[in-house]
Order: sequence, then structure tokens, then C-alpha cells
Amino acid sequence: MAAASLSHDGETEAARWFGSAWRHVLPVTTTRQGELAANALAALRSSPGLDRLTRASTLRSPAVLSAFRKQQGLTFCAIATLATAKTALLRDNTCHVTERDVYTKGKERGTLPPRVEETGMTLQEVAALASSVGLRAEACHADVDPPSVDDGCSRFRQTLQAALAEADGGRRVVAVNYHMTQLGQGLGFGHVSMVGAYDPVTDTALVLDCWPDTEAVWAPTPRLWRSMTAADPSSGRSRGYITLALQ
Repeated sequence: MAAASLSHDGETEAARWFGSAWRHVLPVTTTRQGELAANALAALRSSPGLDRLTRASTLRSPAVLSAFRKQQGLTFCAIATLATAKTALLRDNTCHVTERDVYTKGKERGTLPPRVEETGMTLQEVAALASSVGLRAEACHADVDPPSVDDGCSRFRQTLQAALAEADGGRRVVAVNYHMTQLGQGLGFGHVSMVGAYDPVTDTALVLDCWPDTEAVWAPTPRLWRSMTAADPSSGRSRGYITLALQ
């Protein structure tokens, strides 16, 4: 399928914000754009997606955008996400933390789950692995947030906005653990990815999807929250989100 034409000023700006990572953001096709729109998602590399990135000038993380990479290992979404988070928080253009770095540190320190290459990782396992690479992690399961879906979503939105507003200081970043089908991406498994920006006008968060074959998308915050409430069969708990900072 041919990529949709994107004659948009935001394309040049976005390439600047992402730096070399822009090549890791898949171009959206016309067919895919319609599919995403039907599920209330907007591809980053669509005109609406680029508009939102431009508009989110005070609620985006340039460091996360430029550090973003797609995962290489089939079940390594959490490992790739932690590599992106650590690179972004270091704020050192000469240092790029890789999946191999995270994997090796986790194996050395005993925080790498033994079945990671078969089943991936639960939210608590991601938090434990984060400590092995010098990150302080605060994990929040969606099923423990008070006492309704609306209240839980509101707290998540506030956490996300606060972290992104501090992005220039490099203090905190946020990753989400969600179910891709419930989000509307059409793939039937759980996933972990970074959030790179938030657009208050549309109440959407930019999910920097690290799966190789799907693109970064803007997702309505309530829909993203609901996709985090899905139970993870490996833990019996809901998914959720994790706030990361340097130790």
C-alpha cells in the first residue's frame, strides 16, 4: 500500500523533535488511517496527528521522542520501553541505552523474568527490571485506582500531564501497559509503550507504540485507561501504567 501524502508543516517539525528516531515512526497508509479513525485513534503521521503534536507544545517530551525506538525482540516491548526511558532521562545525546543493555543488566541482577522470551512481562516485573538499570519505578495497576473508571482515568491524566510538563527538566516519564485490542489496534495481546505527549484539546495521549508493525497513535485518554483495566493472565491483575525517574 502506498503511504498517504503528508504535505504538512508539522512533518518537518516532528522530524526535528524526533531527530534520528523519526525513521522509527511508520508512515500511515490511507487504509490504515481510516481503520484507526474508526477506532477513535489518530496516527501520529496523519495530518490530525501532526497538528496535535504541534499543539502539545508544553505537554510533550522531546527527550522521549528522540530516544524512541521500535522493539527488536518479539516479546521485548517492556525491555525496549525501559531502554527508551533510560535514554530519555539521561538526556545525553551521546548515550543510547539498548535492549541488550537492559536485558544484560536484568540477567546479571536477577530481575529478568525467566519466561520473558515467551510471555513478556507483567507490570510489577517491569518495575523490578527498571531498578536494574538505575530507574526508580512507581507502578499503578488500573484495578486499584479509586473507585470508578472515571476517577482512575482522571488520576492517570493528572499524572501524565504533570510528568510531561516537567519533561524539559528530565525528571519523570510515563509508560503504559495496555491491551492492544481494547485500544483499537487490532492485535490480541498486552503491550508496553512510552507516552510521548498529551493534547488537552482532544484529550488524547501519544502512545509511542514500539511494536514493529504498528505506528505511534494518539489515543483518547478514557479509551487508553480502559485498555489498561484489562486483566493480564500472567499475573491475574489488571494492567496499568508506570512512572519512571532516575534513581
